[in-house]
Amino acid sequence: VAADLEPRFTMKPGAACLISVSNRGVRHGPPEVIKRLAAGELVDPALYYMRTTPWFETGLGRYAWLNRIVCVGTGARRAAAVELEVFEIL
Repeated sequence: VAADLEPRFTMKPGAACLISVSNRGVRHGPPEVIKRLAAGELVDPALYYMRTTPWFETGLGRYAWLNRIVCVGTGARRAAAVELEVFEIL
């Protein structure tokens, strides 16, 4: 069972700054594991595959470097949230 992921959101790290994020990815795993995730159970992320490619867009100089990088992320689905660990590709 696979899920295409495409969340878009805006982060506000400071009073005068907005960072738009488009984060495309995929999550898949054995049907019994995906069923447990859907039920809101805490599932070890090693039991399924969740990877993303976030893209950032901002106009503020302090964070402008985000406009010029490529990242990959690994994720974990929690009952009330998604946790992502994002890495810049050097």
